[in-house]
Amino acid sequence: MSTEKYRDAIIKAIGDHQQVVLVGHSFGGVQVSNVAEAIPNRIHALVYIAAYLPRDGESLQPMSAKDPDSKVGASFVVSPDCKTASIKPEERVSLFCADCSKAVKSSFTLLDEPLAPMAQPVKLTAENFGKVERYYVTTLKDLVVSTAKQREMYTSTPVETVYSIPTGHTPFLVMPAKLTSILASIP
Repeated sequence: MSTEKYRDAIIKAIGDHQQVVLVGHSFGGVQVSNVAEAIPNRIHALVYIAAYLPRDGESLQPMSAKDPDSKVGASFVVSPDCKTASIKPEERVSLFCADCSKAVKSSFTLLDEPLAPMAQPVKLTAENFGKVERYYVTTLKDLVVSTAKQREMYTSTPVETVYSIPTGHTPFLVMPAKLTSILASIP
């Protein structure tokens, strides 16, 4: 797996649509950035929800490693074959879904992720990625991507507007109506 495969799958899903608003959550921020670099004229805007907002040459691993307020570090587990990464099962809910309802917590699952794309740097240019409008939804109680790290990213790679939501890492599970309202307000 590579970031190019993620990018190509998203482009395929976009199909012939024009002026698409792409929403990336967490590691998905890297992926929507790559799509904007590849097809900027077809993207109306990017929305990052508690997402990694990379600069040219950055990859997820060093970005997340430079987040001293994230609680993920000790819970991050690499498979013995070094092909996938995951979060310790006993810590998934407390990190990703601590503010979720009891029903959501009982059914919450988190899949292992391919490790290689996490280390793959993005290639972003001002001519492509730089001309796509960006918006950021910051999560104010996030244990995975700290609010401070989110602020650092959306300040380093400026966005049009920053919206705040008082949740942990998964606002779509905790406050879906509020998040939907934010998304609907994106110009």
